[in-house]
Amino acid sequence: MADRCACLALFIAPLCVLSAVPPLTEQDRSHRCTHELTGVVQKATSSQIEVAQGTDTLHYAGLVIEHVHQSSMDLLAGDEITVEYSRTASRPFGWVGPQGQHAVMKVGQRVRLWADSEFKLLNPNGFDVLVEPRAPPLRASRQDGLAGTVELTRDLRDGECPWLEPERKLVQGQRFRVFSGHTYGVISPSGVAVQDEGDDGPFFELPADALRRVRDGKDVF
Repeated sequence: MADRCACLALFIAPLCVLSAVPPLTEQDRSHRCTHELTGVVQKATSSQIEVAQGTDTLHYAGLVIEHVHQSSMDLLAGDEITVEYSRTASRPFGWVGPQGQHAVMKVGQRVRLWADSEFKLLNPNGFDVLVEPRAPPLRASRQDGLAGTVELTRDLRDGECPWLEPERKLVQGQRFRVFSGHTYGVISPSGVAVQDEGDDGPFFELPADALRRVRDGKDVF
């Protein structure tokens, strides 16, 4: 029984070793890399590639350099580079082995990276995220001094609001309600977010110069 347990332990131990690659220390990364840079991710793309035992996801990230810590090339702040890395996508059931890069770069992140001479990130932790991208701020709907009920002062020309259904006709005198919630920046500087009067449906944009406010059934100029 003891011999069987010993054999089982010898069999499992190599699998455990192969199941994950321990992260490199910052000293190891600086020593092994050709390029050590800080920059901001401007573009990120990926594609699936076939490998011997399944598929990997191959990633490319375009960055603008902010600081060159070390490099074999004459790189400068402001230069653009593209780095490459991969992550395990699919493997046969029971497979164990290195998983590739520990995370995925995202547009807007400020990162410090360690790459080889071909700008391939060191595995498994070839980059650290220094600053996460900020979410776009909520933006209140543009109202141009309009509120409550508004009406069209003229017929809208075909194609003036291409985001609406082509068959919808917008004519002088039609009334709407100015939308007062967040529009997340989708309304143009010349437009106002409105909803159909008496309808809680989605807001849409109409030209501000084609609207006037109506209060208590009377026009407000």
